[in-house]
Amino acid sequence: MSRGTVTIILAFVTAAGCASATSLYGTYQASATHTCSGVNCSSATDVITGTGSNTLQGASEFTATITETPFFQGDFQPGIIVFTSQSNGGEISGVLNLAWVRSIAPPPFELTGTVEITGGTGPYSGFRANTNVFGKGTFTSLMSATGTVALVPEPGTWSLLLLFGLAAMAYFRPGSMQRK
Repeated sequence: MSRGTVTIILAFVTAAGCASATSLYGTYQASATHTCSGVNCSSATDVITGTGSNTLQGASEFTATITETPFFQGDFQPGIIVFTSQSNGGEISGVLNLAWVRSIAPPPFELTGTVEITGGTGPYSGFRANTNVFGKGTFTSLMSATGTVALVPEPGTWSLLLLFGLAAMAYFRPGSMQRK
């Protein structure tokens, strides 16, 4: 009977290890500045910075650069995002895709999107993941904003872990390893 118990514990440790190795989620306090270009500010480069933490790096900071064309319409081009660990300086980088949530009019705003992590440095070398992004904020001026950014795992990650846990519990339920 103890063999089954040990196997269950190892199964959950393995499942949790897989989740942290392929998922990135966390929360950040962020601010953004916009720099206009083109005639009548026809496009803008947004620089978004934040401080918070994520599941892989712990305390960390991020910087994202993304272009809006046309400015203030929410038509974002794919941008670059880099997360830097405050404890070891290692970086995780990827492609940021954002869109306005159209149901709310400024000054408060919401953004949604994805981050495709394409690599890292130091202890995060070779890290790959996809995660969803949600942002909420307020414009502090025409050219700046503050708010929060949340990274959440794709829904499939938690579904798979739940199914794996249920399968392990069913397989190793009490009495299933009795001697015959």
